[in-house]
Amino acid sequence: MKIPSRVTQQWLEEAFAPVAEYLERRRPDDAALILEQLMFTDNEEGVYLYTNRLSRSHIAFDGQGELLYCQEEALQYRYSWSPGFEEEVCAAAEEQDVHENVEGWLESSVAARFRQTYGEDVKRFLQMLWGPLTDYRFDDLTADRSARSLSPASSFYLYSNRAPNPLAFEFLPAEPDDPGKRQEREKRRELLSLGGWTVITLNREALEHHLPLLRERLRFERRRRR
Repeated sequence: MKIPSRVTQQWLEEAFAPVAEYLERRRPDDAALILEQLMFTDNEEGVYLYTNRLSRSHIAFDGQGELLYCQEEALQYRYSWSPGFEEEVCAAAEEQDVHENVEGWLESSVAARFRQTYGEDVKRFLQMLWGPLTDYRFDDLTADRSARSLSPASSFYLYSNRAPNPLAFEFLPAEPDDPGKRQEREKRRELLSLGGWTVITLNREALEHHLPLLRERLRFERRRRR
């Protein structure tokens, strides 16, 4: 469900149906106040994602309306400052010691031409997101090879091919590119999806400022493998 150019009442009711029904069951007394502070963020892969305007925390539901996760303060409707979320987001921009397995895997598994364009983003992904989930063991990851990639400037992929939910992590270039490259990326995502892959697209802004959200998404996708 994409956000239309013209938002109608019918679209709003459909977009907010999962969280509205949940709040009516769990928080009937203040459901209306909470809904006023929630923004519809995304419906990627059938997951309904909402962001709280005050706390910037998230709550998500699957396509059947079942709760997937609810971050602390996602249902807040009175303003109060809480440093926890801000500190975690700001920590993404701080220099941290990089795990030796991150440096080693990056050097041995990612071609030099890809490291030049995507190396810093892949390093952050391995260090801050995938590494903590796998104890910094990257045995199940494979990287794009020169012959496998449609174009080095289009996007770059890491693959975690484990049934029943193989994951493809797409890294976008930091600099804007032409419509032809965007069409190429869309075609590749479609081919991967048809092949049974779950495609997770990552850009520099998300890796620098939205680590909590990405972390929740990866935990959710790993739970689907059980």
